[in-house]
Amino acid sequence: MTVSGTLIVIRRLNTLSEASMSIRRLEMRISQWSYVWYPCPDGALLTVTTSLLVGSGIGPLTCTPIFFAKSTISLATWSTSAGFVPYSLILTFLLAARAIGAGTGVFINLKALKNTRQPIGVRILITNDDGVHSPGLRLLYEFASPLGAVDVVAPESPKSATGLGITLHKPLRMYETDLCGFKAVATSGTPSDTIYLAAYGLGRRYDLVLSGINLGDNTSLQVILSSGTLGAAFQAALLGIPAVAYSLHAQDWEEVLKNREALEIMKAVVQKSAEFVLKYGLPHGVDVVSINFPRNMKRGVKAKLVRAAKFRFAQKVDRRVDPRGSSYYWLYGTDLAPEPDTDVYTVLVEGQIAVTPLTLDLNALNTDRKLDAEALAKLVRYINEAI
Repeated sequence: MTVSGTLIVIRRLNTLSEASMSIRRLEMRISQWSYVWYPCPDGALLTVTTSLLVGSGIGPLTCTPIFFAKSTISLATWSTSAGFVPYSLILTFLLAARAIGAGTGVFINLKALKNTRQPIGVRILITNDDGVHSPGLRLLYEFASPLGAVDVVAPESPKSATGLGITLHKPLRMYETDLCGFKAVATSGTPSDTIYLAAYGLGRRYDLVLSGINLGDNTSLQVILSSGTLGAAFQAALLGIPAVAYSLHAQDWEEVLKNREALEIMKAVVQKSAEFVLKYGLPHGVDVVSINFPRNMKRGVKAKLVRAAKFRFAQKVDRRVDPRGSSYYWLYGTDLAPEPDTDVYTVLVEGQIAVTPLTLDLNALNTDRKLDAEALAKLVRYINEAI
């Protein structure tokens, strides 16, 4: 979510100390306030970040005004990644702008924003690892479109099992494509590449990344760590963008597209899960949410909050010999017995929807990370109320 407005800057600061002195004089009553001032020939960038707003319960939140210098007068725009801005914060930011030499600002409907939780100007990025021609990508676009402005940036061809891989050894291409009225930007890169190409190549700021809908489940850590669908979501999380990945346990799209009931369930789950993240953010301690749909869904199916199993397959290697006598190999896997109370068991055995919260933090020494279990339970209830 993004809330934006404009203000006129009538002079620029030349030093960090001048900015520091001006801001310190304000007594803003906001904890963990930080700022960075970058002097530059054509203008300056001021970033203000707070992780706790007293009395608001909202955070983290970032305001980024970008000043484009035109002699001594600049036009600035600002936005917040949280999207829910209390009137007190806007007033405080306006005072800060005045303190560093800004004139009075014109913001979007300040009083209407007070005590509201409605996202404004939402922009969503949709990607996948099955490529721009995948029916799952188009479905995800159709499901998410009512929630805000949607950009579709995806690999030009299937890039399954590419994980978090990015392309550093060759240039990447991006081009617009129109697939029978479905417009997307195709890239020559991996799913992880698409996140950086969209954010920096297109120059867009995203409030949410949705990855999928993948043909084939992405259950178990074994699969998650190699999945291109999850790889794109993790790259988004590295950029600080909330991400949800969707995968479907199915053999082909034909069986899915004929099942109207299943499509309606997937639509409800996508919309409610995305709406939840846009409205409340990801629960504390969660970087990515992975949602796996079972095969042949019918009314009565429920979403369950479960952990990822460690394994999904027994890994195999098949050695063969080509007509010239040289060896070549196929990697494949055979199903293992699913472990109860895991994503694999929930999807394959129980036929329910698995909601699996994931974190980027692989540090074994980190003992401080706390998970907001109450918010996760609320997310699952939010989804189940829709199906």
